[in-house]
Order: sequence, then structure tokens, then C-alpha cells
Amino acid sequence: MKIEPNFPDHWKTKRLIRACGPEAALGLLRLWGHAQSRREYTGLALNPIKLAGMMDYSGDEKALWDAMTDPQAPWLDAEPEGTWAIHGFVEHNRQLIHLWGASAKGGRPRKDNTILDRTGLDVYANHSETICKPNGFSTEVVTFPTLEEFKAAAALMGVEEAIAEEVWHDNESRAIAPTGEWTDWNGRPIANWRANLKARAAQIARKRPSKALTKPKGVWDAKQGIDALQAKLERMKANPKNRRHKPETPWETEWTPTAKAEVAAIRAKIRELEGVVAA
Repeated sequence: MKIEPNFPDHWKTKRLIRACGPEAALGLLRLWGHAQSRREYTGLALNPIKLAGMMDYSGDEKALWDAMTDPQAPWLDAEPEGTWAIHGFVEHNRQLIHLWGASAKGGRPRKDNTILDRTGLDVYANHSETICKPNGFSTEVVTFPTLEEFKAAAALMGVEEAIAEEVWHDNESRAIAPTGEWTDWNGRPIANWRANLKARAAQIARKRPSKALTKPKGVWDAKQGIDALQAKLERMKANPKNRRHKPETPWETEWTPTAKAEVAAIRAKIRELEGVVAA
């Protein structure tokens, strides 16, 4: 529900508070919240008891009803069918109602009457449609592409479909600017969704590992293993317990039988890991 900044000081709000107290102003916000959450702002079957219940008002129900339906300062408008409508809801929430209708059709409204330039790219720029108001004025509401149109634009830019879907859903998940555009992470309107798609795709690509580093899984571990095994060989060579004098040439040494078997196993493992790195 769009609430104007001057709501607390508006003359109608002050009049309601004088008649029914501050609790009535809080109850009015509850009534507006009910209208937005249930999308029920017209055709309301109300009476003094029900209205007080919806507004959680504990005071005089008749006084509240009279204040809310006062034709000189109405918060509720009588309808020919005997029902009631939230006063001013349509005029103040045109874009919200517009988006409700779009969501019922599967997304924001599709753009139409667009003209392609010879490069075929203008169709992917932001577009808007004019919504006429009862008072004779009109407003422009920005419209956005469906997911399929978004992926089609991505294909022309060479952007992967999975990235396009990620960006589209991310944009859809954030709040909409007062002027109708998608908003970025900082809440600023996205003036051109096509440029946003291109920039976001490049950002996502930069976060991916470089192709130079995308060797088969296990290469890094294999290199670390080789270094560890070679270091173990050096420690074994430095440990005199692993060496013995040769019987025929006492001035020379050789591996003890136990160490020799272990060294052979280590060297075999090193050759295996070197094969993983070279693959």
C-alpha cells in the first residue's frame, strides 16, 4: 500500500483521530494492509461490527463507522451494490494493481508495438505503457521481458542460458522502483535491463575459475602428494637407521631391506601421481 509521507498530518487523519482516537488511525493502516495482502479493495461487505474487527478497534463501533464512511471525509466509498471500496486505493496504487494483473498471466506484461532496428537489438530495451487515470492524467509504467524473451536476448549476446535465468530470477526477486523498473542490489532503478544482463553475465564469468586452472579434479592434490613423498624420501636418506654398509664394499652404504621396500613403494606412487598431473 502506498502511504504518503504526510499521512499523520493530513486533515482527514487528524479528523479521524479527533473522532475516534489514535487507535483508529492504526486500524486504518490495518485495513489498508488487509486490502493489499488479500487484493480486496472493492466489493467489501462491511458493517460497523465487521469494520471494527478488521481494524482491531476497541472503541465505539458506531462512531468509527460514521467517521470512516463520512461523505465529507470518506475512508470508505459506498458502491451501488451495497458494498464498499477503500477510498483512493485504485488511484494511489495503479502500478501495484497493474502488476497483480500481470502476475496472474504468468509475469510482468509483455511489451508490444516495439520496433526492431537493423541490428535487432532495440526490442530488448526497456519499454513502457501508458495507463490512463480517471482524472484525465496518465502515467508510464515500465514493462519487462518474460523469461523466454530474456533468454532470447542473452543468446544474441552470447550469454549462456543458465546465466540468463540466474540474472532474470535475481532481478525478479528484488523490489520494483516507484517508476516501475527493476532495481539493483543498492535499490537503484535498472534503466536498461539488456545492459544489466550483459554486465551481470560478465561479472558471473569473472568469478568462475580460469580455464588454465580447470585441470581434471585431483591434479592439485596429486602435486601436493608428489611434494610430500619426495620430502619423505629426503628424510629417509638423512636417517642413518635406513642405511647399512655393503658387505663387499664397506665404505659404501645401501638401503636396509625394510627401507628399500618402502622407497620402492614411494617411487611407484610418485610415478602414479605424475601421470595424473600430466593427463
